Amino acid sequence: INNDSVEILISNVEMGQGAQTALRKIVATTLSIPIDSIIYTNPDTSRVPDSGPTVASRTTMIVGGLLEKAALEMKERWNESAAFEVSKVYKHPEHIQWDQGKLAGDAYPTYSWGINVVEVEVDNLTLAVNVKKIWAVFDVGVAIDDRMMRGQIEGGIAQGLGYATIEVMETQNGRIQQNSMTDYTIPTASDVPDIESKLVENPYEFGPYGAKCAGELTLVGVAPALAAAVSNAIKTHVKVIPVTPEYLLKEIENENSV
Repeated sequence: INNDSVEILISNVEMGQGAQTALRKIVATTLSIPIDSIIYTNPDTSRVPDSGPTVASRTTMIVGGLLEKAALEMKERWNESAAFEVSKVYKHPEHIQWDQGKLAGDAYPTYSWGINVVEVEVDNLTLAVNVKKIWAVFDVGVAIDDRMMRGQIEGGIAQGLGYATIEVMETQNGRIQQNSMTDYTIPTASDVPDIESKLVENPYEFGPYGAKCAGELTLVGVAPALAAAVSNAIKTHVKVIPVTPEYLLKEIENENSV
């Protein structure tokens, strides 16, 4: 702290996932000061501690929790005239056993949860899959920033939709055959259907303001939900993604030949 400005010194990097918003908001809210008073630049490893990797399933919950604790201590010392520094080290909850040296035990103290439902139409002639709508419900504890969480939900679902339908990646003799965005297509705005999402508030006692992780959660459920929907639509078990018309034709022919 210096002149009523607070700098966050951590090794986690903002790369579009919203750390600049979430972590600054945690500290600003705890200290009851404007978020503009929180300085958080991308880290220089010569001056920040090792606070672990920049990964989606721990930054807000673990590092954000440490920042909340540091800010609470800082708030108690707020009237000190000189600049001062507060540091915190993460410790697993006592009821969770984890050996960092041996990488044994439960590395994650809690989990987030999600449900996806996908509605599809499959053309009887071309076997093209048309995604009509996607529903999603997620438990991420308490969202630090609702708007940012909604963006992560929609972005993750769009990514999962591409994974499930059109992002074909094939290898031959160890080489990926798709070598450009012309060959490896990704969803555009016109490929993304209406998305209806909700959050279930389920506070985690050791997370900042009850937050748990979100991370890959918004991505991983879409592909299996879509595969199940297509299976239901054409009465053929879908075992591979992406679910392309070529793949569906092959599966139908194999079943008819039995």
